[in-house]
Amino acid sequence: MSVDQTISELSGTLAQLSTLVAHINGQINGITSRINLTLDNFDQAVANIAKDAGSVTYQVGDSVSQVSYSCLLFSLVHSLDGYYHST
Repeated sequence: MSVDQTISELSGTLAQLSTLVAHINGQINGITSRINLTLDNFDQAVANIAKDAGSVTYQVGDSVSQVSYSCLLFSLVHSLDGYYHST
């Protein structure tokens, strides 16, 4: 086998490897694009859940403060009612 023939065969092999690497790279890019899209959707879903949780937290806090205010008002009215009925 001559040196020229060996170089020619190596050149062909390297060209095939280059094609294979380009194909693998394309596959990896496709996979990473799909993974990124899935992760973006997941991030958006988590952000929406956090937003909803914040809203619920506010509503619970508001409800609790209203209950406390209502209890205070009820106690005051009940005390005044007891005071006026005892006199």
